[in-house]
Amino acid sequence: MNEVRAATVRVLNHYSHERLFQWFDWKRPGDILDENTRRVKKPGGFWLSDDSGKDGWISACQRVYPEEYAVRYRYRHECIVALDGVLWLKTRYDMERFNSNYGVVDKPGGSQFIDWNRVRADYRGILIIPFHRDLSHQEPSYHWYIFDCASGCIWNSACLLHVKPGVKTRFPERVP
Repeated sequence: MNEVRAATVRVLNHYSHERLFQWFDWKRPGDILDENTRRVKKPGGFWLSDDSGKDGWISACQRVYPEEYAVRYRYRHECIVALDGVLWLKTRYDMERFNSNYGVVDKPGGSQFIDWNRVRADYRGILIIPFHRDLSHQEPSYHWYIFDCASGCIWNSACLLHVKPGVKTRFPERVP
């Protein structure tokens, strides 16, 4: 008897200024670089948020920068994401192990950076759900605060099984 294994999936949200979703033959948004070292601080790709709890991207925006993001990211796209080949950091231990495996410190006492090119070679994406904000304050440790919230990034379009057209985001309430 042949056994068919269903792919593990998760529903996550993507925020955009466009109502209709388009995947551009993999022209992924660029990496965010550290101004001093030119190392990748945050990988470019298709960013997703887990809004099922209070630590999702929409909550972070309401806390930190409601005006700017309410205008730039008016639409929420519900995405069904295949998790096969996606690294999911669920616990503090997972994040600490990830730091050990992919972290690079370029000089004694220096900040730790993640070798995102190696991560991209090994995985189709990364999820950091739930978000453990307190790990940003441990040394040496990658500065996880740049992820802002419970979120993830994929860099392989095969992970997107379905994306619904955008629904207008209502934050803050005064945005039309």
